[in-house]
Parts: sequence; C-alpha cells; structure tokens
Amino acid sequence: MTIEPILVAGLKNLATEFHPHELAYLAATCKIEFPIRDKLAFYLHRELAPSGLIVAREWSHIDLAIVLSTGQPAAFLEAKAMYTFDALKNPSHFTSATSADEKKAKALAGPDTAVYSLLLATHLDQPVLAPNLKVVKYSAGINRALQTHQTGDKVRAKAIEAIGQELAHRHVVKTGEISGGTAFGIGVSVLYWLVRNDE
Repeated sequence: MTIEPILVAGLKNLATEFHPHELAYLAATCKIEFPIRDKLAFYLHRELAPSGLIVAREWSHIDLAIVLSTGQPAAFLEAKAMYTFDALKNPSHFTSATSADEKKAKALAGPDTAVYSLLLATHLDQPVLAPNLKVVKYSAGINRALQTHQTGDKVRAKAIEAIGQELAHRHVVKTGEISGGTAFGIGVSVLYWLVRNDE
C-alpha cells in the first residue's frame, strides 16, 4: 500500500476532524503540533488499520510512525510548529529544525522507511485585543507583524514566500492551509508544508 497519498489526503481533509472552531481555539492558545499530530494519527489509523498497518504516536521518540505488523517502520513523520510572524523574522530557524528532525528519524529508519517532516504555521488574520490577558500565545509577535504589514493576507503571503524559499531545495510533497474557524473573534488557520526526506 502507498502511504503518501493517504497522508496527503489526511492533511487536506484535517479541518473536518475538528469540531467547528476547535482548531482555531487550540491554535490560538497553544503550539499546535500535538493537536494536529493527534488528529492526523487517528485519521491515518482509520484509513490504514484495515490493511494491517499500525499508526503510533511517540514511537521511539518519533512524533508519528506507521509500522508494519512485523514491527518494521513503514513511515515516520516529525512535526514542528511556528507562527506566520516567525517566518518574517527567522524562517531558517524552523526549516533547519525540521531538517534536523528528519535526520534524527533517518537514524531509526529502515531502508524502506519513508521519512517526512511537517512544518506548521499558525496564522491569525486580525490583531489580538487585550494581549495583556495572555490567553492568545505570542500575541505581541502576531500584533507586531499585522501592524508592520497592515493585513493578515499580507502576513500570510510573506510567510508562504519566505518558507517556500527556505524549502526550495527540499522535496516538498504538499503545502496547504487548514481552516480553523474563529477564536476570540479572530479567524485562525494553520499553514503546512509536508516534506519528504529523499537523502
């Protein structure tokens, strides 16, 4: 069975795995890699279990693993979270971290194990009101980026451009945006870049 199309479909349809506005709330109030990883893992479990593949979280310190019934790993995925404003300051910090995660996973992989990294970027399309309440994480960075670039659409576009440049020489399997709904009156989404390590 080819796992990659199912992984891509899982990411494309992931918004439907959350209750309405649940993803917006989670992404606004915490780093999102674990909620995304967990929903994706359950989606993959439903899709792959009938064929005998096992989907595991935190398998030998790998965020998500797809394992054959023999115990051999078929695929590894490591997730890393950031915010779109991070991409405007230091995108290489996060893309380098995903590269390091891939290398860590490669050390545990067999010769036929596919290794992926998933870079996630939370995006809020409006300023955070009352940032002093400290409910929305990194609200100062979010508000600063929106003030500098004037609109959420411009912040998103610049983030996509910056990460795209950083990943230009890597095998990007799929990019997209998961709509999260709204939280605290603000539209929230999560951008993603799925990268396969072909080294």
